[in-house]
Amino acid sequence: MPRKRVTKKAKLTPKERRFVELFALHLCATKAAKLAGYSEKSAATTGWRLLRKANVAYCIERRLERMGDDNSVTVTSVLEKAQRNYELAVKQGDIAAANKATELLGRHRGMFGKNVTHNFADGVAERLARAEARLKGKE
Repeated sequence: MPRKRVTKKAKLTPKERRFVELFALHLCATKAAKLAGYSEKSAATTGWRLLRKANVAYCIERRLERMGDDNSVTVTSVLEKAQRNYELAVKQGDIAAANKATELLGRHRGMFGKNVTHNFADGVAERLARAEARLKGKE
C-alpha cells in the first residue's frame, strides 16, 4: 500500500516531535525512540513504525533539509572528522591523538559501558587465609 503524502504542516504528538529531532540527530530509529521516551523493550519496533508514519516521515525529511541548510554540526560530520583525525594521527605517529579519536568513535557506537564496576573482593578473604597459612607453615 503506497504511503500517503503529507503536504501541509503535520500534526505530531510531543513524543513524535521529540523522536523526529532525535532521529535527525542520531539517524538511528531505535536510539531516537528510546531517548524520546518510548519503551526500551519495543524501541526498535516503535522506531520502525514511526518511520513508516507519513506525518513523521515528512517531518523528518523537512528537519534533515533544515539541518543541511543550517550548516549545523551533525553526528555524521563529527564522526567523519574523528575518522579523518584518527587517520592523520596514525600517519604522524601521534598515538595519543589516534587513541582519543578511536575512543570517540567507540563511545558513539556504545562500545563502552557507562557504569563499569569491578569486584576485586570476590574470594579475597579465602586467598588471604590460604596465604596466611602458608606463611605460618614457613616460620
